[in-house]
Amino acid sequence: MLVAPDAPRYAELGMREQAFARMLFYTLWDDGGGFRTYDDGLDHLRGYQFVCREIRQVVKLGVAASKHAAKSLGAGLQHIPLFSHATYRREEVLAAPQYGSLEQGKNVQHREGVAWCPATSTDAFFVSLNKDDKKHSATTMYKDYAISPELFHWESQNATSPGSPTGAPISGPDIAWVKDSDLREGYSRRRDRADSSVHLPGAGGLRAAQG
Repeated sequence: MLVAPDAPRYAELGMREQAFARMLFYTLWDDGGGFRTYDDGLDHLRGYQFVCREIRQVVKLGVAASKHAAKSLGAGLQHIPLFSHATYRREEVLAAPQYGSLEQGKNVQHREGVAWCPATSTDAFFVSLNKDDKKHSATTMYKDYAISPELFHWESQNATSPGSPTGAPISGPDIAWVKDSDLREGYSRRRDRADSSVHLPGAGGLRAAQG
C-alpha cells in the first residue's frame, strides 16, 4: 500500500498506481505542499505512521460502508482509476485525470464548472444536483439532471458559450448547445456546498447528445 514504510518509488509504480499516488498526494496537499516530487511528499507522510494507520482504517471503513457497487469508467477512460457510483474528494477527481500535477507545475485547485485535463483528453464537469434557493442565487440554479442512463443535461455557467475558452473544446458535431447548455457526461457534488466530497454518478456510460 502507498502508505507502507517500504512502499515502492513513484517511478516504479504502474500507470494506475501512479494515479492513486497522485490522488493521495493531492488529497493532503491540493497546492502541492511545496514538495518537489511525489516521493518527497509521500515519504513525509510515511514518517507519521500513526496517520498512515488511520488512513488504512478509513479506507476499510469506506469500503465496508459503501452502498453501491462501483464500476470502472467506460471506453477510453479505463486508465483513469475513478469509479462511477463512488464518492471522492474533489482533489482526487482532479488528480486522477491529471488536471494538475507536479510535472505540469499546476495544482488541482478548481472551484466549479468544467476542468479540462489535457494529459488525458478529459473534461471533468462539476455540478450540484441538490440545489435550494437558500444556498444558490437565481443565476446559479443551473438545470443539471440525468435525462437517461446514458445522457446528462448540463447547463453551462452564464459566461460559458460555444465560442468561449471553456466551451470551444467541448463544441462539435456530436454536442448540442441549447441556450448555453451542453449535454455531456458530468461529475456531481454529493450533497451541498458545505460538503467537500464528490459523488460520481454513472459517468462511464454517459455520452454527448447528438446535435
